Amino acid sequence: SAADGTAIWKNQWDLLYTSAIEQSGGEKLDRLDSVIAGWSGVEDLETQVTEWIDTTVERIRNYDGSRIFEIGCGTGQILSRLAPDAEEYWGADISKVAIDALEKAHPSPQVKLFHRPADDFSGIPDNHFDTVVINSVAQYFPDAGYLKTVLIEATRSLRPGGRIFLGDIQSNALLATHHAEALGKRAPQGTNASELREKAAQRLANESELSLDPEWFTHLKSQHPEISHIEILLRRGKVVNETNVYHYDVILHRGPSPATVELPAAIEWKNLNAEQ
Repeated sequence: SAADGTAIWKNQWDLLYTSAIEQSGGEKLDRLDSVIAGWSGVEDLETQVTEWIDTTVERIRNYDGSRIFEIGCGTGQILSRLAPDAEEYWGADISKVAIDALEKAHPSPQVKLFHRPADDFSGIPDNHFDTVVINSVAQYFPDAGYLKTVLIEATRSLRPGGRIFLGDIQSNALLATHHAEALGKRAPQGTNASELREKAAQRLANESELSLDPEWFTHLKSQHPEISHIEILLRRGKVVNETNVYHYDVILHRGPSPATVELPAAIEWKNLNAEQ
């Protein structure tokens, strides 16, 4: 059930955050992702985490927004950068360890923190926020139905003209390719295509994180007219890693739709030497 799924992640993140805070001495809460990812032996880690956070923050800042609600705020990777300039910054997280640490590190009056799961919107006002942020969190939701519930509630909390920023969504369309590439890089010499295909199928069957095809968001919009416009954006970065190659960002707008640019008419090139 959804409740069981979120409980599993709650226990895991409480443990991870506790260990990371102890290892770092409680300093630089907004860099705990570097500490946690470092346990898996990721190379060039600091550069990757810095680029990941900077790219996300830049995209959120591209939209005017002084009232922000972040679902899954963790230990403040985004909050620490956006809250100082915000009129209001509300954050919620399923990990009590993370919320307790944030409350000590960010006693600012505009910051309001909640220990709760993502689908708990009790006390969250309607038509209030400019931006709702759900960054690198959706993959830990138990299923797509749970995400849909969160997005509909989040849309209700937006003022007209506001948006939901969904960062770092794992692409279901590229999931098989992702697993095949990862296995291929580590396959022992002599592994044939049939063996690799079988192992990739096993990894797909055992995938524990939520992945979504971009078309899922198009379908969501068709069912909920309050979502006026969607943007599907590739991740950007100079570092080649899983996030930049296999994940994407989504912005859901609550009407009115933002200004868009008409694409030019397509031209079919048959012969580069022919006169146009």
